[in-house]
Amino acid sequence: MNFTVFSTDIYEEARIKLNPKDQRLVQDKIREWMNNPEADGKRFKKLPNQGKNIFSLRVSSVIRVIIGKYDSDYYLLYTGSDHDKTNSWAKTKNLKRNNFTGKIQLYSSAVDILKQEKQVVQEPVAKQ
Repeated sequence: MNFTVFSTDIYEEARIKLNPKDQRLVQDKIREWMNNPEADGKRFKKLPNQGKNIFSLRVSSVIRVIIGKYDSDYYLLYTGSDHDKTNSWAKTKNLKRNNFTGKIQLYSSAVDILKQEKQVVQEPVAKQ
């Protein structure tokens, strides 16, 4: 099986929040999966209700890596040390080609965007 794996900024930001031991474990499991993606089907699975291209790679009992697939390429999207939170992050995501730019883009559902907007704190306006 021949494919390319790309790392994303979102993934890298999440990965560096892991402790150094877990960072190495994540990198080792990704390398194992890349060398033989069909070796352990239980570790790499499509997430239910996620369309056809969002997957989870089981790194340990708690660590997951969320991976998106578009055509024959894979994109490392996110990782975390709490598998429930990591899989929850993925529930509102979809990977598709942007019709305007032609580039592959990660989209969030409207529900996810509304939740983020509620968390935004507005800065006070300075009096003139």
